[in-house]
Amino acid sequence: MKKIALLTLFSTALLVSAPLVSFADEATDSSGVSVLADDVVDPVEPTDPTTPVDPVDPVDPVDPV
Repeated sequence: MKKIALLTLFSTALLVSAPLVSFADEATDSSGVSVLADDVVDPVEPTDPTTPVDPVDPVDPVDPV
């Protein structure tokens, strides 16, 4: 009987605490996020994956000792 009472108490505590945490997340000030969103970002030139890269000069093989 004690196990059922503890399980009921634990599940009730979870049901009560979840909305409180959610409300706390919404109530916090998010001005720091909006300031970062207002910053202007310079566009970057996209790289073309089909452009060939200059290969490295071949190295002469070394004879094993």
